[in-house]
This record gives sequence, C-alpha cells and structure tokens, in this order.
Amino acid sequence: MKSFTSYITEAFNKPYKWKQTSKRRDTKRWSAEFTTTDSKLKYEFNSIDLYGEEDWDVSFHLKTGPKYNDTNMGITGTAGADAFRILATVRAMFMEFVSQNDPNHIEFVAEKYGDSPTGKARSPIYTRFAKGFAKTNDYDLKINDASHQTAYHFWRKK
Repeated sequence: MKSFTSYITEAFNKPYKWKQTSKRRDTKRWSAEFTTTDSKLKYEFNSIDLYGEEDWDVSFHLKTGPKYNDTNMGITGTAGADAFRILATVRAMFMEFVSQNDPNHIEFVAEKYGDSPTGKARSPIYTRFAKGFAKTNDYDLKINDASHQTAYHFWRKK
C-alpha cells in the first residue's frame, strides 16, 4: 500500500494533459485548459496583461462539469481525489505561461467564500505554491490576506 506522501508526490508529478488555447502571437492574453479523465471536469487558466506593461492578472477555475457553480472553483477540496493532479496541472500551465511571457508582475487571488471549508483551505495551498514559485523563479512575493480573499503579487527581481 502506498503512503500518503507517495500518493501526493506521484499526483504532483503527473499533471493532466492540457492545451494552450490562446494564440502565441497574442501578447495581451495567455490561456489554457484541460479536462479531468474520470470526472470530466473542465478547467481553465486565463491571464491578461492589463496595461501592456507585463503586468499580468491570472485566474484558474472550474469551467464546466457536474460540480460547477458560481462559488465553486473546484480546485481544492471539492475536487476530491483529483485535487492534487488538478493543482499539478495548474502549476504546469502557470510555469509555461511564465516561460513564454517572462512577466514583470503577476497577480492572482484565492477567494474565500463565506464559511466554506473549501474556500478557507484554498489560501494555505496557494500560499505554499506562491512561496515556492517565488523562491525558485527569482520573484519577490507580497501576500495580502483579507477576510474574503488572499491576493498574491509577484515582482520580478531586478
């Protein structure tokens, strides 16, 4: 029987196959999507250079599927056993986005919906990802934690 640590490591090393949906020549947008194999949930990664100054706003969320609703991002607890592979896939898309665009500034948020345990679980997971990304990719990180969301700001070190 596999240990939990082995299971997590394996899941993070096997992201779902995903595809970039934006055109490479589009310098203001970058997007990608994937569908989980078992539950057929479709996820979307979107980014936009808001001011044309390498100042990117990033979002990732559940796009369609049986668990979809306006407050369900489906990336953490609501994804069940798929959660680790989903996070691994979002991470892979995020890394490719950064590789193609070399942004000066990136921002994304972890929404906290009411007293939902899922919303509250999202922030610590994203915080761990954000700290690891900043450390290994030469970015400074500022985290703004509020009652309704946690915002992550990355600035390329000069």
